[in-house]
Amino acid sequence: MSDAAADKQSLPLQGVRVLELSHIVAGPSGGMILGDLGADVIKIESCQYPDWFRGIDPRDPYHPERTYEKTYWFQMNNRNKHGITLDLTTEIGLSLLKRLLRDADAVIDNYAADVLPRLGLDAAAMLKLNPRLVVVTMPAFGMTGVWSGCRAYGSTLEQASGLPSVTGREDDPPTMVHVALGDPVGGLNAAAALMLGLMHQKNTGEGQHIDLS
Repeated sequence: MSDAAADKQSLPLQGVRVLELSHIVAGPSGGMILGDLGADVIKIESCQYPDWFRGIDPRDPYHPERTYEKTYWFQMNNRNKHGITLDLTTEIGLSLLKRLLRDADAVIDNYAADVLPRLGLDAAAMLKLNPRLVVVTMPAFGMTGVWSGCRAYGSTLEQASGLPSVTGREDDPPTMVHVALGDPVGGLNAAAALMLGLMHQKNTGEGQHIDLS
């Protein structure tokens, strides 16, 4: 056995399969942490709307040189993962995802709160397919409540949290830090919450839905 294979087998999440239905930073950074810890992470992208952190440019040489596979920010957040594309608006695409769900241990979903429910795959439906799944949903403002329909990015969450009110000098107006802290902080919390769910799953055989705003 090679040293690399031995190191992989010694990682704490070796043998755990995680499906990642996510894009940009928050969800992918959570999956990145799990992959770094040895999990078998399968990133599932939409055929119509691939992760736009790949970059989008209709001009040459973007497509001929496959730049969409080489942008460093995409590579960083999606290391140690397998990747597939599915058209979830078709019966075959949904069927393939359901097959993956039946054999998975966990799911990370950072789409807007209404995306997977409109496809008939809310957390309850996933748990019906596989009762031992740990399902982490992480739309910006959670799955319930008056703000649940609001779509947001890290900088939007920075404003909503009130962080700009305590940033800068004492007499400054609210000041943004402009590093979209909500994204990596959200990903870190998603990975931590999912691992707690896996501990519960290991001890009881039960899955659960973790609603992480």
